[in-house]
Amino acid sequence: MRHLYIISLLMILAAGSIGHGQPAIASTDDVALAPLFTLKSLEGQHFHLSQRRDAALSLLYFSSAEAHGRPEFLMTMSELLRALPETRLHLWGICNNRESVVKQWRDRHRLEMPILVDDGHTSERYNAALVLPALIVIGPDLQILSVLQGPEATFPAQITLVAQWLSQRGFVEAARWLCEKGITADPTAVDTQHLLAYLNMQSGQYDRAEQIFFKLSRRTGMAAVRGQEGLAAVYAARGKTDRAMDLAGQITKQAKKRAAAINLQGCIQLTRGDLTTAEKSFNKALKKKDGSSDERAYAINQLGRIAMIAGDPRKAQRLFEEAFVVAPLFSTPRYNLGLLRQSRDEWQRALEIFKHLRTLEPESAYAAALAANAEAMLTFREDTEARAQMDAEIDSLVKRISAGPWEWVPPEDDWTTEPLRLALLEPIETSGISAQAGYPVVLNWLVRQQLMGSGRVEPVDPIQLSILLQRIKASPEAVSTKAFANKLGRILGARIVGMGAFHHGVVASQLNYRLFDARKGVEVARLELPIHSHLDLAPKAARLAGHILETAVKSTPLQAYVVEVHAERVLLNLGAGQGVTVGRFFDVIEEQSFIEYKGKTLYPSPIRFARLEVVQVAQDFCFAKIVHLQRPIKRNDKVLEDISDLMVTRMPQ
Repeated sequence: MRHLYIISLLMILAAGSIGHGQPAIASTDDVALAPLFTLKSLEGQHFHLSQRRDAALSLLYFSSAEAHGRPEFLMTMSELLRALPETRLHLWGICNNRESVVKQWRDRHRLEMPILVDDGHTSERYNAALVLPALIVIGPDLQILSVLQGPEATFPAQITLVAQWLSQRGFVEAARWLCEKGITADPTAVDTQHLLAYLNMQSGQYDRAEQIFFKLSRRTGMAAVRGQEGLAAVYAARGKTDRAMDLAGQITKQAKKRAAAINLQGCIQLTRGDLTTAEKSFNKALKKKDGSSDERAYAINQLGRIAMIAGDPRKAQRLFEEAFVVAPLFSTPRYNLGLLRQSRDEWQRALEIFKHLRTLEPESAYAAALAANAEAMLTFREDTEARAQMDAEIDSLVKRISAGPWEWVPPEDDWTTEPLRLALLEPIETSGISAQAGYPVVLNWLVRQQLMGSGRVEPVDPIQLSILLQRIKASPEAVSTKAFANKLGRILGARIVGMGAFHHGVVASQLNYRLFDARKGVEVARLELPIHSHLDLAPKAARLAGHILETAVKSTPLQAYVVEVHAERVLLNLGAGQGVTVGRFFDVIEEQSFIEYKGKTLYPSPIRFARLEVVQVAQDFCFAKIVHLQRPIKRNDKVLEDISDLMVTRMPQ
């Protein structure tokens, strides 16, 4: 079982994974492989397991279709597929009864996944002929990930195992839904309650998580220890690190062989900037006998992150490689190794790692963003003409920076809206160390893609921006200032400049983001977003992109001139290149002269005497129909966009 996120890895796996018995199946290099088979469904369709070779997650459920049996697990999975179809759960039921019995059984219980009829050999090859039910979890390359079989395969245990895997693929709501079903069936199920609490933490619902952990802590034995570990994690997540450290210290004395609380202490020490003490804690955790392979891999990964921050790439590489040997399905060290390769200018090797991660985690926006970013850099490097052109542009920009001053020079036509350029700087990381590197580059990539899809703004090429910052040797401290934002925007011709900072806590990270109007030299907006895990980056990036777009539009509504008037159609000198879309409304205005009164200059609002609706758009112009008119419209009349109804939801998702 892989990590859920930083702390859930430490605590959930500390108790031992559910259903990790090894089947008596062919293996390669100690990795159990699922035997291939082809079985027919009740409709006669052939299902080949070989077709699932590249799938991130597949489930096989061997059972007997007894006439009066209630397949609670399959019924719940069917209900999940109806309630949350976006989960796209791949589950095959395999029954060893006659086809007529299986069909009657399936229809009676409304089972919606493929139900296959066993050929008499497949269940034997999976050791599932006699001991039923058997739940087999299969990963990429048909690797057996988990086996839950016989008396241990209770309904809550089955539900919890599937919920664990779904949560790791980013389907947190589906995992929570399953856990709640499991707890309804058995309110005493410790594993299910434990997982639900951490899923609540992953969504920032700390109160709910604390309630569950507190109840567990009041029980006896290992359940109480796990509850206390969870409470320590909640305290750390809420910033009560002293209280978390005290409780973690008590746990290490009580459960001397467990590693989870020591790893938590190491995480807290990282947030305090104490890398030396944190390194000692993670090394100490590695020596504990009760630590699972995933816990060991996590500690090794954190040691690699410390080495990466400390500027020792060789040590970091060795540790990351060791981490995913210890736990092959723990993806975080692979991400970190790819980003380490990238930092060493080994883009092709980094891309190979990110592509592999896309295979393992096809729904991961994180893997997709890193792969796309690496591909863009490699494409740029192979295009000698584009490189030469960019080098010339950057040389010119560097000279402008050296020469100064950096005042904005208004264009000859100071009314017609130019394409709205944005310069989005990668957020800096100011405190703490995230277990998974790459938050700044992934967030920036996702935000930029969202904004480019809006058609309203034009983000500066991130490669150009990155090379420029390297050329002028801009430090993170300098880049994060208002003065630098205004200077950069004026040099690049970018009206809006965005910059942010990540503060990495023990469980969640905090993003503080600011937007500046480079022409006016002022901050125009700021946004604070909690990032509960790397899975949270994509939705938060969408929210940030919407905030940036809304700010940009409100600060710079479209302005144009009337070029020609034909009957009820008006030609404007603005088009798709500036963000005009069909259905937008513009007002034709008449500006009023300013008034001097008692030493003050007053600027009355313009008179709006006509209203236009855009009906046809080209790249540099558009046609609009007249929907309201108080006096005739003439050539060179000024036109101003009505932004009262232009909301963030207009941006494509």
